[in-house]
Amino acid sequence: LQEKRNEKRQEELIHALSIDYNIVCCFDLDLDLGIALRNNEEEGRAFASDENGRISFRASMENYIEQFVHIDDREMFRKSITSECLRKELSEKKQHYVNYRAVLQDETKYFQLKVVRTGGWGEKHGIVVGIRCVDEETRNEMEKKALLENTLRQANQASKAKSIFLSNMSHDIRTPMNAIVGFTSLAMKHIDNRERMEEYLKKIMTSGNHLLSLINDVLDMSRIESGKIRLDEKACSLPEILHSICNIVQADVHAKQLELHIDTLDIRNEDIYCDKLRLNQVLLNLLGNAVKYTGAGGAINMRITEK
Repeated sequence: LQEKRNEKRQEELIHALSIDYNIVCCFDLDLDLGIALRNNEEEGRAFASDENGRISFRASMENYIEQFVHIDDREMFRKSITSECLRKELSEKKQHYVNYRAVLQDETKYFQLKVVRTGGWGEKHGIVVGIRCVDEETRNEMEKKALLENTLRQANQASKAKSIFLSNMSHDIRTPMNAIVGFTSLAMKHIDNRERMEEYLKKIMTSGNHLLSLINDVLDMSRIESGKIRLDEKACSLPEILHSICNIVQADVHAKQLELHIDTLDIRNEDIYCDKLRLNQVLLNLLGNAVKYTGAGGAINMRITEK
């Protein structure tokens, strides 16, 4: 009676400790034999015992692989549960885990096999093997990981967008600033010449207005974060745009003793719809690079055609 009570208590203890596991078996790796402590109907088919109630570790594992382990995970699973692998892993640590996918009733779920060594790990090599479904927690972890990766990707994109934006804007701001400084210097030299002063002030005003538009653009933080540009298309005069661009680059052109020619003979419609600020930026970048990379005394030609 006492033996039966002890046996019942041991079964209750095993049941309590293995409540989260579908299958629990203990094996002797040296003899390749063991017994099933906990089994369920579906996966338990792979762990069939002989007439003495014993099961083979290698045969049971191979049956389980063929019947339940996802085809893409079978090779990895086999290598992880060989006697050689388990002896090596369990000699360094007391537990060994294998995460894999299993197919049950045509549904793929995430599972985990846990191997724990028992007793002294020297002459004998006893293990307990537990198999449990970790589908819910694995998918939750995957969702959290995907969310973190997405957040990190967005942060990196925002950081990259800021760097590109600031790099571009520093280039764009420099051109009208050069014009303002250049024409201010000329105006101070001809302060008594009213006509020249008026001409220089108009050019300073043109460059200043363009610079103000750029600065307003810099303050649009939402665009900086997203790296996207919103086009503000309005009716504009192409000759006025070209005239203002010439005024802005004129100081740099004169400083390098260059010739600037703009050909618009093919233009039939001078009134256009465009984002004036963006068109100015594009043309000023092109002309700015042309001024920068054209040797002193050279010529710059720009032709605008109507398609």
